[in-house]
Amino acid sequence: GHVSGGHYTPAVTLAVFLRGGDGAPSAFMMVIYMLSQVGGALSGAMLAWAFIGKNSAGYAAVAPGAHPASACLCAAMVTFALCSVVLHTATTKAQAGNDFFGLAIGFTVLSGAVSVGRISGGAFNPAVGSMTILYGDEAAENVWVYWAGPLFGGVMAAAAFHVLAWSEYSEEPPSARLALVAPALMEAIGTMF
Repeated sequence: GHVSGGHYTPAVTLAVFLRGGDGAPSAFMMVIYMLSQVGGALSGAMLAWAFIGKNSAGYAAVAPGAHPASACLCAAMVTFALCSVVLHTATTKAQAGNDFFGLAIGFTVLSGAVSVGRISGGAFNPAVGSMTILYGDEAAENVWVYWAGPLFGGVMAAAAFHVLAWSEYSEEPPSARLALVAPALMEAIGTMF
């Protein structure tokens, strides 16, 4: 993480870019990170094929009988949680020096896989979801789910972060409206997840 920030997914890269501030990639580097992440995922899939064969390697797939829009919503919700955890535990001044953020991030991914993985295929990462294109048209039919859902979740997490972590952007005390909205939003998000 000390070289690139350890985003490993275009959704987190987008959320960190939209968060802004120290450590956020430029628009150019955001695109480079995303291309690198997709390249890494595709290379990883082909490496798996070399070791265990294409037919033994898996890929994300929307569950039979599940509507792709449901899978997209699942991916958006879990990725919102993932990006929120990353932004609040790994990028804030208050958490500087925190060595345990990896556990929070990992358990968020685990909870997503357990709760909605059977519906969405569990790829809360557009780069990993892109591996479906290597398996042909039928497998890649829902690749949009793995881009639209997670990127929407990342955008929403960054938007919520700007409200919830207002102190990252200002030394001034919050306005009366923000002092009311931020805790209410936090309670709503916490209750939702």
